[in-house]
Amino acid sequence: MSNKIISIAICDDEKIIQDIVRTKCESYLDENNMSYEISTFSNGMELLKDNKKFDIFFLDVEMPGMNGFSIAESINRVHKDVCIIFLTSHVEMVQKAFKVKAFRYLFKPIIEEDFFEALRDGIKEIYDVKKIIINQKEKTSIVSVNEIIYIEALGDNTAVYTTEEVYISNKTLKALSEVLDESIFVRCHKSYIVSLRHIKEIESRVIVTTSNIKIPIAVRSKKMVKEKLREYVRENAI
Repeated sequence: MSNKIISIAICDDEKIIQDIVRTKCESYLDENNMSYEISTFSNGMELLKDNKKFDIFFLDVEMPGMNGFSIAESINRVHKDVCIIFLTSHVEMVQKAFKVKAFRYLFKPIIEEDFFEALRDGIKEIYDVKKIIINQKEKTSIVSVNEIIYIEALGDNTAVYTTEEVYISNKTLKALSEVLDESIFVRCHKSYIVSLRHIKEIESRVIVTTSNIKIPIAVRSKKMVKEKLREYVRENAI
């Protein structure tokens, strides 16, 4: 990790919060001998105009002009492998945060132990991303599990839908389910597996993904999926 430079963006309209977050980042990263670059911004437009590629974003939810959710949506359209951590005083905003693929949610006033845990896990998310091998007819691809939105059964094969493209795997849905983390991937239907990190909302008979694709959810699986999603949100909100 020491040879990697971690690039962090802090966006908050309050200078005092910018300074607190920067100081905590510096404290943790210095203590762990990590190289880093930190940039601070007072609003979303400033941040989005910056051409630098950031790894981790600390975004205030409520700011004049663009709020944190709008900023996150803009970031997600351009960058895939980033970590977004929201800062807010309002617990009711948690569910909405995960609709824009938030990694973590920190409440103000910021508790140092929670902050360090979120930063540590965010760095791990960026640099220790798990991958799976997808064997296709004419080639083999290595895919980050974070990019997988959902998987669809196609007889003895499967279609793996990611944020970048669709892969046709020669493995069955059952075989793929056995190599995926069950705390993140759930079988929502006999023909579908979905990633909890990519669920935008659950309607009466379908799941809407963060890519706005609707996939079916079995009646008998709906309660289980909702419970898994609530657990995932709880574990990723501090």
